[in-house]
Order: sequence, then structure tokens, then C-alpha cells
Amino acid sequence: MTARESSMSDSIKSIIGDLVRCCGEPYVAAPEVTELLYTQLCSYAGQLIRGLRSQRLSLENILLAVRNDPLRLARVMDYYRVLDSGYSEDDTLGNLEDDEETYLSMIMLKRNSLKRLMDVSAQLKIQIADDDCELLPKHYAPFVEGRRLRLERIDRKISQLSVDEYLKFSKMRQSASLLTLAKPSTRLAFWRWISEQCPDVDTPVNQPVKFPSSLSEELRVLVHVLTGDLLHVIDLTLYYRQKLGIELSSPLTPVELKQAAHMKSVKFAASKVP
Repeated sequence: MTARESSMSDSIKSIIGDLVRCCGEPYVAAPEVTELLYTQLCSYAGQLIRGLRSQRLSLENILLAVRNDPLRLARVMDYYRVLDSGYSEDDTLGNLEDDEETYLSMIMLKRNSLKRLMDVSAQLKIQIADDDCELLPKHYAPFVEGRRLRLERIDRKISQLSVDEYLKFSKMRQSASLLTLAKPSTRLAFWRWISEQCPDVDTPVNQPVKFPSSLSEELRVLVHVLTGDLLHVIDLTLYYRQKLGIELSSPLTPVELKQAAHMKSVKFAASKVP
């Protein structure tokens, strides 16, 4: 592993650790938990790259790559819905405000952004469901319940924090997203990392990557989906905890996360295209 690859891996693992903490974890995430989720992220990134129909990163290609995965489609919808209604209300998008270029680009994209998504999905004949909408297939209900449990877990943690601890926790939530790596200073390196997770696909990892525009909206959508993949594993873990009567606020373990990731890949695998 080169120094560049090691640096990016370390940055990603640090964000994963913060992401786990921000899901209501009582302590610092165990190294084994971080490593397991990092491994899962590598797998999910490889799936996405393999699903892209060309080297060009575009909204159309992203939608085609995830068209048979209701959870990922819902995550794409979530990105544009939050952007359209006011991204500052969403911690995973609001952390990008600090970067001037990204801030200005998102202001421009905010206008009619959701309409653009719906227009493109209609052209591709892809129906998109909201994250907790009734249009989401009913057998995906564990993820909806798991998300509710995650929010409850976060509320429990917040209720036990002092004012100073709450302020620090809120600041952490604003940066606990892979979207922080989609800023201009790191987005090229991060895109290369994503591409390298699927070495059997011809991707321009050793060439200057040509983004569709300087705004790089498509990369942010892709990264928002990947962050969602990790959250879905955590949500499913919390769902099974409830079913087994395990304390909701206790630390997450590698064993239960691994089991949830396995169930997600088997029981909730994206449907195959005929």
C-alpha cells in the first residue's frame, strides 16, 4: 500500500469511527468495529463501480447502477430532497458549507434539484421511493425500524451529555460523513480510492479523472449512497438487537455487525435484472 493509499484509508477509518460514535455509541468505536465496517465499505464501493456502465460518473449511470436496490435509490432521493428543502438541516450534507466552492455549487444545484432527479429517473423508467415511504418494499421494514431505533439511541446519548459534551457531539455529527472527502482538496484522491475497490473494471485510476463539472455533484451523490450503506448495516444491527432483547445503547460488536452485513447481502440483496 502506497503512502497515498494509506493516508486515504486512515482518513476513511477515522470518519467511520466518528460515524459509529454519532449513532449513539457510548464509547469510542472499537478498532475491530471500524475495520469491519471499512471492509464492508470497500465491498460496497466495488459494487457501485462494477455497476457503473462506463467510466463517466453521471447521475444517469448512478441511477442505472442502483436501479434494483431500493435502499440505495432511496438514498439518492434523500440527497436531492434534503438539498431541495435546505441541506443545512441535514448533518451529512451541512458539513460541506465550510468549503466555498462546494457551498456555491450546492446553492446553484438546490434550484430544481429534486425535479431534475425525477426527470432523469422518469427518462430511465426508474421508480424511486423515499427512505421511509410506503413505496419501499414491505420486506425492507427492518431498515425503517432500525433507523427509528438509531435515532432513539442518539436521543438517549444526547440526554446524558453536558452542555459542553453536547456541543462537541454536535460538531462531530457535522463531519461524521464520507461527504467530507468529496471536497475539492480530497475528492480526486477519494474517487481514485473508490475506483480501486474494483480492480477488474477498467477505470482511470492512474489518469486525471475528468469530473462531469467542477461542481462534482455526482461524486457527492455516490458518496452519500456509500455512507447510507454503512448506516443500513448499523440500522439492521439495531433491529436484530431489539428482536433479541439486547440493550439498545450497549456498544456495537463486530460479531453482530458482521451478521447484519451478511443478512443485508443475502436477504435484502438487490434484485437481479432479468
